[in-house]
Amino acid sequence: MDQEKSYESVPLISSNPSSSSATTSINLSHNESSNLSSTLKSTISSSSIHLFLLTFNCGKNPNLFQKNNTLLNELAKKLPASPSSFFVFSFQEICSVLESLVDYEQVNSYLKNVTDILIEFLSEHYNLSFDKIASNFIGAIGLIVLSPFKDNFKNLTLNYGKFSTGYLFSSLKGSCGIRLSFNLNTTKNEKTILTFLACHLTANEGSLNWEKRNKDLQYIFNYLKFDDSFTSLIDDSHCFIMGDLNYRATANIFNINDIANINFNDLDIPNLPLNTILNLKNQYNNNLLDNYDQSFFNRKDELTISKNNNKILSNFDEPPINFKPTYKFIINSNEYTKKRIPSWCDRILYLSYQNNDNREVISSYDSVPNVHLSDHKPVYLDITIPNTPPLITVPLSLSSTIASTSSTRSIASIATTGTAGTTRSLSRPLTPYNNGYIQTASILNFTTDSIIGYALYAIETTKGRFFFGVFLLTILLISYFRSFFL
Repeated sequence: MDQEKSYESVPLISSNPSSSSATTSINLSHNESSNLSSTLKSTISSSSIHLFLLTFNCGKNPNLFQKNNTLLNELAKKLPASPSSFFVFSFQEICSVLESLVDYEQVNSYLKNVTDILIEFLSEHYNLSFDKIASNFIGAIGLIVLSPFKDNFKNLTLNYGKFSTGYLFSSLKGSCGIRLSFNLNTTKNEKTILTFLACHLTANEGSLNWEKRNKDLQYIFNYLKFDDSFTSLIDDSHCFIMGDLNYRATANIFNINDIANINFNDLDIPNLPLNTILNLKNQYNNNLLDNYDQSFFNRKDELTISKNNNKILSNFDEPPINFKPTYKFIINSNEYTKKRIPSWCDRILYLSYQNNDNREVISSYDSVPNVHLSDHKPVYLDITIPNTPPLITVPLSLSSTIASTSSTRSIASIATTGTAGTTRSLSRPLTPYNNGYIQTASILNFTTDSIIGYALYAIETTKGRFFFGVFLLTILLISYFRSFFL
């Protein structure tokens, strides 16, 4: 299939949706707003769906979202000129670890506050009334879906799912998902299904953590169970995965040869990791991160290497990355900390449309570099997808339907067997084994969250230290009097 083939943009999409003119609010009269809504209703079913997706690790600061602050001002510059059908936001570390483990209501309150601020921000920006379609969270991971066209989505059905992948299935890491199913008001009455996953995977550098991130994705795609009793990948659904995936630039294959204009006759220059190479900037007047190309990225990025080796997300696509690493920054600056290798941790991927007659159109895939409120930079994707879902829906190469066999074939070879153009792996409800595994993981999740959460409560809070002290004193007194009377 011709990879350059794409479909024409519908009238809803501007010719330059990410232009700087987006920083000015679009003033639409009531009639114009109604006409725009009608345009969406009449075109989305026949051709495409416009989406704006953003992921941001908030650095455990729930107060980042304030009206007219730097974050929203910078975000306004990145919004599409015309409102998307859906605006989807994935947040990680929206609160402290303690709150995320033991204070469900507080986390829910934080997410509601962020949702309200985003609705007000987008409504003012586009001069349209936005509504919350859905929200979900697990631990400190949140997912929000908003739209100014809620009334156009008929028979809207929402399904929610979540799964923890932290140590002993704690909520320190994991994923939450939202699945939308709706009909547009058309004569064909076609159903559209959109699945969104917000993820926060295992952190830290090194090959063991790299492999753990791959396993996190395996668990998420095998065991994240939605209310409809299906997992993340089902037939006839679009699927997006977004979040702090934590994949790093591989330190062990960075070497000094990646720096241009170095005096290679200097035998004192050793093999160095990237964060050390950055310190050579002043001496050699060169900054690797300002001059890398896509081939450099493909060689160094763990996620790209894993995808190319068919280990994970083999059937997912990601637009070319032309922005600098989004982690790890010194807060309130644009400087990388020397404690971590600068990496592209924050990513957005989607189930591939490579077998569709109509392909996706990428308007922009970029970071928001002037936001200095966290050690991460936000990343957004402005994309128009064909209304026809990916023609082949196959699980990850590590999912149960493939990993349970002895086959070593790649996803591509499995997906293309059978009748050309119609082959798909039929989705089905979870097996009793998988359901049992999920129930066991849920019990471990509750137990581990409680132990870690209340341990932190006893250490980090005044009340916690007081009650812990009283508890220890009580134990000592009981032991003393017990030994005294015995």
